[in-house]
Amino acid sequence: MPLVLVTSGLAIAQNDAPKSYTEAMDWYRAGAEAGDPKAQFYLGVALEQGARGRPDLPAARVWFKKAAESGHALARYKLAVMLQNQLGGPADLPEARRLYEQAGEQGIAEARYNLAVMRQDGAGGPIDPDGATELFKRTARAGIDISFLHLAVLNTRGANADLVEAMKWARLAEAAKVDGTAGYIDALSPLLSEDQLAEAEARAKAWK
Repeated sequence: MPLVLVTSGLAIAQNDAPKSYTEAMDWYRAGAEAGDPKAQFYLGVALEQGARGRPDLPAARVWFKKAAESGHALARYKLAVMLQNQLGGPADLPEARRLYEQAGEQGIAEARYNLAVMRQDGAGGPIDPDGATELFKRTARAGIDISFLHLAVLNTRGANADLVEAMKWARLAEAAKVDGTAGYIDALSPLLSEDQLAEAEARAKAWK
């Protein structure tokens, strides 16, 4: 497996390139301690994955935090995952939600998806079905297919439930082969007329 190296801020001759993960870790640590956010992020990844043997999640979390504070998008996402799931330290759902929002604004689709789930469920802040819906639409377009099923579920809830719209999203989830869709469609279909089912199919075909 090739090494992924971070050389930002480091003047390194070609013949000094590291020949092992141990040397690569030394590179990352040198850059990280010098304040390079990319090196801090990659050091966090190496520690998280146990590049020197056993994973060190608390240390990984420290370096992700440093890189996140410098605005590194992927570090914000990784730190949010750790804060959401109590990895390497205590959980902090409001902070995870804030970091997902920042990383999502920087283009990380997975961060948008996780933020949408938190808004849907009210984790770390208020329930926000409208905000979740808009994010799931964006992540569906980005190729996170399970977003279709979330959209279907959201359209069966609340005073503004729209079962035709729910079936539209369920059909898109079915086309994307999302697990669990078949049972959802079987439960929803008897609640719709033939005309409504046809309308849902037409909406699904028109969605882009």
